[in-house]
Amino acid sequence: MAIAERSVTAYIPTRGDLDLTHLVDHLRSYPEFAGIHVLGPENPDSPFKRYREAMLSPTELVYVQDDDVQADLTPMFEMFSKLLKTTPSVPMMVNNMTQQHQKHYPNRRFTLVGFGSLFHRDALAVFDGYARDALFYRESDRIMGSVPYASVFPRLWISSDASLPNRTWRKPGHQKARFEMERRILNHQPCKKKRTFSF
Repeated sequence: MAIAERSVTAYIPTRGDLDLTHLVDHLRSYPEFAGIHVLGPENPDSPFKRYREAMLSPTELVYVQDDDVQADLTPMFEMFSKLLKTTPSVPMMVNNMTQQHQKHYPNRRFTLVGFGSLFHRDALAVFDGYARDALFYRESDRIMGSVPYASVFPRLWISSDASLPNRTWRKPGHQKARFEMERRILNHQPCKKKRTFSF
């Protein structure tokens, strides 16, 4: 079951400091996208705005990514099509990953979202029941990265802007916030029923 044309809506949050013309043009080259939404710099440290908007997506399939990366999405679409055939009833996600970055997620309980992730809108139920505090808004990618997933390793270009001082991972307290959110996720009752895919 191939992913149909114009069946995916993309959401890209940005601080407004990067020219995203090339990235948007790249995404538009894929017929699977029905729309591409660039979300402005209000509350720039909260990735949750992409999920808040995605809850209102006009399509059942949702794609999110950061504003400082560009990837070949063909492997992602192919893997998601495979999952639709084998596990159609499980809210799932396929994410882009690199071998280098996978080392930071050794137990496969969590994964990286920002290099590009494709999922069914129903997967956003993963946010249900969490307190909407500062940690939640800062680390909401961790919650999304805890749903059942399969990683692909496409050709991927990371902009040098990904290392700017205003990026979340460069800010003080990043590791502490990450580990605290991961602890919260593991103690969150609904998430204990989640499982990951292995391919």
